[in-house]
Amino acid sequence: MKNKKPNLFLVGAPKAGTTSIYRFLQSHPDIFMSPIKEPHYFSKDIKSEKFSKDYSKRNYINLDQYFSNNKLPNIQIAFLENYHQYMELYRDKKDEKYFGEGSTGYLFSRVAAKEIYNFNPDAKIIMILRNPVERTFSHWRMDSRAGYSRSDNFYKDIIFDYSLEDNTWGGVSSTYIQLGLYSQQVKRYLEYFPKENVKIFFYDEFEKNPEDIKKELFNFLNVQDVDIDFSKRYNTDFKARNFLIHFLFKKYRSQTHFFKNIIPKKIKSFLKNIFFQQSISNHHPINKDVRMKILSLFLHDISNLEKIIDKDLSTWKV
Repeated sequence: MKNKKPNLFLVGAPKAGTTSIYRFLQSHPDIFMSPIKEPHYFSKDIKSEKFSKDYSKRNYINLDQYFSNNKLPNIQIAFLENYHQYMELYRDKKDEKYFGEGSTGYLFSRVAAKEIYNFNPDAKIIMILRNPVERTFSHWRMDSRAGYSRSDNFYKDIIFDYSLEDNTWGGVSSTYIQLGLYSQQVKRYLEYFPKENVKIFFYDEFEKNPEDIKKELFNFLNVQDVDIDFSKRYNTDFKARNFLIHFLFKKYRSQTHFFKNIIPKKIKSFLKNIFFQQSISNHHPINKDVRMKILSLFLHDISNLEKIIDKDLSTWKV
């Protein structure tokens, strides 16, 4: 019998390699992934009307125009509320065993686990977790290069952001710390779905042993182990080629987001290669004192997560 409802959800965490996992899943002949990687349909508590002006601007998409395409273009993120539009994402699905999506907001959302379970209790859930300090730093670096950080001081920006009362997704706060407090986020999925339907990967293991992760992933889904290069990375860290480009990009960021929505993908890739360069590694040094101060905000939650998933996470505590 053909599956009638999406049955595969890559739920997060943000800045932990989800785009790469999504692309690998998309490449498998038995899996169909939504052309919008993150449609966020089931995170009913993430509301576009609560978004900050900047967040709304950089993530705006005309959904009516999008769905008018004969072939739906691949885009990173949207916020769908209409059921029929959501199901339209899968209109090109054929006989694949799995079909689904990869909204990173589903891990942070307080209601997405329940919503997905009510929609399809047999769904498979995949998450990939990253050392929360490294995740926070990567998130801040992304905002910094795009001109959305408050300053060039990582620690001051993180502590200020953490002090804000508004910590909703896309709101005034960037939720740098909150997104890395995994214990309750993971617990919600384990409360609804049987353990055999939830697979948790870890970013460091993904980086060190991609072939092992590939085998684990395909075994979890009970699909054929096909030739996909799991060492390839997508949505990696990059930086402006010089200070002037960084300055101009930051100064005119609102205009760049306008053009991002109308310039063809190939031209955007060409311009990105001219003005930006990929960082050599996703691992960047953090001042030791700063690391320990930020880590202190996560230690209790890491200990709770260890108990919930029965895994030693001592490498995260140094």
